[in-house]
Amino acid sequence: MITLNVQLLCLRDARSLIGGSMAHSQLNCADYLLPSVVLQAALDAHSRGIDWFWCAPRLFVDDTTGQTMGTASFIATDDADVVEIGYGTANEFQGLGVASRGIAQMLAQAQAYNCAKSYIAKTASGNLASQRVLEKNGFAPCCKIIDPEDGEIVLWSKKKGAVADLMPGRDI
Repeated sequence: MITLNVQLLCLRDARSLIGGSMAHSQLNCADYLLPSVVLQAALDAHSRGIDWFWCAPRLFVDDTTGQTMGTASFIATDDADVVEIGYGTANEFQGLGVASRGIAQMLAQAQAYNCAKSYIAKTASGNLASQRVLEKNGFAPCCKIIDPEDGEIVLWSKKKGAVADLMPGRDI
């Protein structure tokens, strides 16, 4: 079994990756797992005063090989008490429980850091694997929306009603 460790990307490394003075390969991370849009969003949120803990991308790292198997981020929402979670797994590590275990560790870290947060996530309606990751971590589907770019999306909430209260009338 793969032993997984969730590592917070330090602010210096995020800046170095964006600035081009560090390559993704130095983190044993595929470029597509940590795209510049995610790094820039994290840096922008931090520059607006959001604590780096809530902005920083996380790396799901194999303790034995040091390989980055997946990544995830907390994403600020309009409600200061609600944080969105976004995540992805490298193709070669899909189906091995990497995302499920990584998200579980992230949620544990977040609860230890500040237990006042509620969590939401979005999945494509047909992405059953991602939906299973959320179910394993105590999320429940609360509504569906149509995204102009991604089509039908299911919104999930860690605390029952967190998203439903924000988006009334859109039952699942």
